[in-house]
Amino acid sequence: MENLQQILQAIAEMKAEMKDEMNKHISELKNDISEVKTEMKSDISEVKGDISEVKTEMKSDISGVKGDISGVKDDVTTQIESVSAHVDGIVAIVKDELKADLDNLNKNFTTINETVTELRQEVDHFDGKIRDLERRQEQTSELLDKTSEVMEKHAEENKHILTLMDRHAEENKHILALVDRQAREQKQIVAEEVRRAMQETATELRTPYSGPAESSPSARHHNVKTPKFDGTTSWAIFHRQFEATAAHNGWTPAEKTTQLLTALQGQASEILHSVPEDGTAAEIMAALEGRYGDHQLAAAFRTQLKTRVQQSGESLQEFAMAVEQLAHKALRGLPNDFIAGEAAYTFGSGVRDPEIRQQLLLAEHRTINAALAAGLRMEAAKLTANVSAWHRIRSVAAADVEERQPKSPERRRRGVPTCWSCGEPGHLRRDCDRSGHKQEN
Repeated sequence: MENLQQILQAIAEMKAEMKDEMNKHISELKNDISEVKTEMKSDISEVKGDISEVKTEMKSDISGVKGDISGVKDDVTTQIESVSAHVDGIVAIVKDELKADLDNLNKNFTTINETVTELRQEVDHFDGKIRDLERRQEQTSELLDKTSEVMEKHAEENKHILTLMDRHAEENKHILALVDRQAREQKQIVAEEVRRAMQETATELRTPYSGPAESSPSARHHNVKTPKFDGTTSWAIFHRQFEATAAHNGWTPAEKTTQLLTALQGQASEILHSVPEDGTAAEIMAALEGRYGDHQLAAAFRTQLKTRVQQSGESLQEFAMAVEQLAHKALRGLPNDFIAGEAAYTFGSGVRDPEIRQQLLLAEHRTINAALAAGLRMEAAKLTANVSAWHRIRSVAAADVEERQPKSPERRRRGVPTCWSCGEPGHLRRDCDRSGHKQEN
């Protein structure tokens, strides 16, 4: 407001100075006009004297002087008109200059008034902001008081939260134990499958064709049971199992055909309608290969392999087994190293957890078993980290609750409010006379 008064005072002073200058100019112009008029009067007086002298001289010779008088009159009239025109021009110029000065002054006054109006608006705007800040400060103080009350009331709830976090920590320890046990079981299963496959391969390599059915009773005693096929399981697995059983049991071509006929069940046995009654095992196998062979669905299997991802609720072990089976179906006939690499990549890129997926892709495992083992280790490490994080949260929450607890025994009594400013029970900070908060409100 003081600045506004100073501006108004300066404007008044400017108006007074401009008015004085205008009056001064007008006075000077009036003086100039008066001098011109005085000079004109003097000139006219002189002309009149000259005329009188001429009249006196003309009395002696009136006839000769009449022409001169007429000329003199014309000259005087012309001079008077010229002087009058000159004076009128000067007056017009002065008037135009005064009018222009007045217009400029009016424009300046208009600009000054607009500036003053804008300054007043800005002052009003700042006053409104100041009032808003004061109101927000009051609201903030009230919120702080309410927050203090809520924090004091929820101290018991924080204790309950700590209890729940302890319980979750125990549950996580149990989950870690289950994951560790599943990992050990999976390793045992993989090791058993590898051992069984190696034994079967060794048996196939060591066991020669035993010839006709007249084998020894001891060999007959250890015959392997013929697998069954109903069209719903993998044809490649059944084919491999059946050929291994035939080689181990030493079947003749006729026995092999008979055993194959009896092994077919359900919809798979319908294939026999397309095979002659005297068809051999090789012909039946060819018909089964044409209907249930994986090469018929290789394109579909490849598409599934590209889009296969870990489903919700599917463990890493289950996902790895499904990917491995799908890779062998989709890439049948290709080198085993290539199949193992593709299976490992599909497994790594399909894991749901983004952190584990990123680490598996960066590691570039060559086999799916290596990728699975790494994924299980990372999954167990994440669970351990979560347990550690919960312990840290519990410690921080416990420390926070301990800091918020009053130091005096009276403050720990439930239902008795305590001031956060003076520490005395029986009132809150907003009602405290010592802190000055009550007077401010």
